[in-house]
Amino acid sequence: MTPSSKHSLLITRLKPAPSPARSLARWATPSTSFTMANLSGCAAVAARTSSIMTRQLPWLLFTRARKRKSPENAALRDRNTKGNITMIRILLTATFILALLPMQAGAQDHDHGAHDIQAEVEHDPVPNTLCPVTVDEPIDPTIFVEHEGKRVYFCCNRCRKQFLENPEGYVGNLPQTGDEAAVHSHEKDHGPSEIQSSKERFIRFAGKFHPVTVHFPIALLIAALFSEILGALFPVKRFREAARVLVNLGAPMAAIAAALGWATGLFAKYPGELEQVLSTHRLLGTSTAILALTTLVLLESYWRKQTSSLRTAYLAALVLTALLVGITGHFGGTLIHGTEHFTW
Repeated sequence: MTPSSKHSLLITRLKPAPSPARSLARWATPSTSFTMANLSGCAAVAARTSSIMTRQLPWLLFTRARKRKSPENAALRDRNTKGNITMIRILLTATFILALLPMQAGAQDHDHGAHDIQAEVEHDPVPNTLCPVTVDEPIDPTIFVEHEGKRVYFCCNRCRKQFLENPEGYVGNLPQTGDEAAVHSHEKDHGPSEIQSSKERFIRFAGKFHPVTVHFPIALLIAALFSEILGALFPVKRFREAARVLVNLGAPMAAIAAALGWATGLFAKYPGELEQVLSTHRLLGTSTAILALTTLVLLESYWRKQTSSLRTAYLAALVLTALLVGITGHFGGTLIHGTEHFTW
C-alpha cells in the first residue's frame, strides 16, 4: 500500500459516518469498497448472532420440557403424580373428618338446647303452638322472641323478622287463654317413639348432615372449573390433574348432599312462598348431582381415550355443573335467611 493510500484511509476513518442517503449514493463507486466490506462483516456478524439465538433460545426455554419426554422422567413423573394425588386425597379426607367433629358437637349442643326450649314451651302457661305471622303453621321451638315478658314462637326466621318489624300487626293472632295449649298433641301425649319408627328417626338424623356436606361440592366443583381455566391459559399439566382430583371428590359429594337434602326435605315445613323455593331447591339439587356424576364419567373417559370430543363434552358439563351448584346453593340459603335477604 502506498503512503498516499494510507493517508486517504486514515482520513476516511477519521471522518464522521455519512448519512444513509450519501452511503447509498457512494455504494456504486469503486472507492467505497472498504465501507461495503465493513457492512458485509456487520451483516455476517448479525446473521451469526441471529442464528445462535434462534438455536439456543428455544433450548433454554424448553429444556425441562425435553427432559420430561424421556421414559425415565415420564415414569418418575407418573409416580410423583400418583403420590401427589394420594396425598391430596388423604389431606382432604382428614380435613373433612376434622370439620365434622366440631360441627357434630355443635349440633348436639343445639339439640340439647332445643330440648330445653321445648321443656320451657311445655311449662309455659300460654304457649303459642301456631305461628302468629303465618297462621296455621306449627312453631319451631328454637325460633322465638321476648315480647312483653312472654316468649313468642315462630315457624321460621322470616316470620320472626316480620314480627319484629311490626309486632302490633301480629299480636292479635296470639292466644289469649290456655285453650290452645290444651289442644291434644299426639306427639306430646303418646311420645315420639310411638309415631316415629327407627327408619324415620334415622332419616331425620341423616338429614342433619345436609348443611355440613353441601359446602364440599360447591367449593370442589367450582375450584375444578377454575383449574381447567388456568390449564387453558397456562399449558401446565398439573392444573388439569388438579381439576381431575377435584371433580373426583366433588361429584360424589354432590350426590351425597342431594340424598341428605331429600332426607331433610321429607320432614321440612316452610310457609307460603318458601314452599316453592324448597321445591326449586330440591329439583336443582337433584339435577346438579346427576350432572356432576355425568361430568365425572366424561372426565374419566377423556383421560382414558384422549379424544377432543370427550374433552369438549366434559368441559361443557363442568361449566353447567359449576353454574348449577352455585344457583342451587343460593336457593338453599334463601330457605334459611328468607327471600328478602338480599334486599338493598
